[in-house]
Amino acid sequence: MSHETDYNPLFPSTVLSIQNLQTFMASNNNFEGEIPDQFQDRPSLSSLDLSSNHFSGSIPATIASCEKLVNLNLKNNRLTGEIPKAVATMPALAVLDLSNNSFNWSIT
Repeated sequence: MSHETDYNPLFPSTVLSIQNLQTFMASNNNFEGEIPDQFQDRPSLSSLDLSSNHFSGSIPATIASCEKLVNLNLKNNRLTGEIPKAVATMPALAVLDLSNNSFNWSIT
């Protein structure tokens, strides 16, 4: 008899406690749940790739406080809702990939 276990890890939000975190790439990890709302204290973060996971819910508005964020890749998740207006005004953001989600595609 075999036992199958479905393991769907939650995002390790403790990663966001690293003070000088500049790049965090965590694509294809089967992370699920909502993206943590703990970005307000990560001013040095310049690249965030959480693509191809199973994140649901909306993009946390605090992600816009990452003033040096150049690359934000959230494609291939299960994100819904509206895209926070603050994301559209991020000063350094050059690459934004939100494809293959279920957004309302309006900016609030």
